[in-house]
Amino acid sequence: MAQSIVANPYREVPLYGTSDGTRKGQRNVIVGYAIVDEEDYHLVMQHRWRLLYPRSQNRTNNYAISSENIFMHRLVMGFAAPRFDHKDGDGLNNRRANLRPCNQTQNSQNMKSRPGKYKGVSFRPDTSKRHPYQVRIFINGKRTYVGAFT
Repeated sequence: MAQSIVANPYREVPLYGTSDGTRKGQRNVIVGYAIVDEEDYHLVMQHRWRLLYPRSQNRTNNYAISSENIFMHRLVMGFAAPRFDHKDGDGLNNRRANLRPCNQTQNSQNMKSRPGKYKGVSFRPDTSKRHPYQVRIFINGKRTYVGAFT
């Protein structure tokens, strides 16, 4: 007998922001949607949510944050742990099946890689004109300097 797969029902939560992602754009425009489980929808809709863009090149993920500076994924999970990881890497997918408690190391391991061709290599023209490329790697949680190259 074939089993039927029942999809976990979810709801979309509107995220507000400016039309162009800057302070100069038209305000209070729906700029995206986050998703939550059906049973968490009424809890989440007690707040007004905005889209939090990444502030640096190291972060590539968007998140939903309330006007009270509460992250949606933390509200959904009940603040049970200091950090939560989005299994699929999508910061707007706040369904319980996609969230898991983690520590900083585990959360960093699931990050998307930085833009660029080589991991751990940085271009530092101001440090040395002869060797502007520096290489650093992490081994067992410790940052290790490999060297400087041309």
